Amino acid sequence: TLLTIRSPNGMLLRTIAAQPTKPAQDVKLTIDRDLQTATEQAISDAYSDAAPSWAQFSTGAAAIVMNVHTGEILAIASYPTFDVDVFNPSDDLDRVKLINRISSKQNQYAQAATTNLVTSEYSPLGSVFKIVSMAAAADSGTFKLDQTYTCTGKWYGADFKDSLLFRWDWIGNDPGFADKNNRHGTITLVQALTASCDAYFFQVGGTLNQKDPALLPSYALQFGFGAKTGLPDLPELPGQIPSPDNIGQIASTQGRGWDIGDALNEVIGQGNVKVTPIQVGHMMVA
Repeated sequence: TLLTIRSPNGMLLRTIAAQPTKPAQDVKLTIDRDLQTATEQAISDAYSDAAPSWAQFSTGAAAIVMNVHTGEILAIASYPTFDVDVFNPSDDLDRVKLINRISSKQNQYAQAATTNLVTSEYSPLGSVFKIVSMAAAADSGTFKLDQTYTCTGKWYGADFKDSLLFRWDWIGNDPGFADKNNRHGTITLVQALTASCDAYFFQVGGTLNQKDPALLPSYALQFGFGAKTGLPDLPELPGQIPSPDNIGQIASTQGRGWDIGDALNEVIGQGNVKVTPIQVGHMMVA
């Protein structure tokens, strides 16, 4: 490859730079085309069905499907989306219409269609984070998998110096569980995960925090949260895992110290926890 200066009649005047050529290499994608199409269609169908209800308030949706043995990405979908042919200068598409689709949002809450929500959008993980919390509780030896706790629909944290009189478990206010007295009852740690019992995990969060406030955050970091996954070709956000070391910089009230409320929020994936869907995929693969 040469960068040269030539006269109008083609005479070589100067060679500015030269680079030896290299054989081209194949580009291999791990995407499964049929699975990719099906994933995109499933999200689109969900939004079409929910147009009169939650879709009008949604910020968007993302999905990623990975091979748990290799980490290969088999499907990666972000919604709202757009027709990539809008960037092809040689097609005959209605460019003005397509550009409007890209620049306009589905609603006042939504991200722009060009934002890849799988890698470039933060969300609190919510109850999926309980997988990390359970791993921290069991692997650290703080809880046994068959250790029981009785959920009454409320959790009282006076023993952990919680500032609230009590915290509700989600089941405590759900009318669909009135026949179960709005409680999970006596359950093990494994059952607490499958039932997504907030009360049990508040107990986990308080106990881990008493043992070492940095313990749960350290497990989240080991699962890959709070750091980029390392994709070389996609823009990616690093996420955020609250800990005693960084709470003063990331909390809504800047400069304050870590307290039990931070631990109780984090153990159920709320508060200042910020993750991307691709990080969740990596955690599930792990």
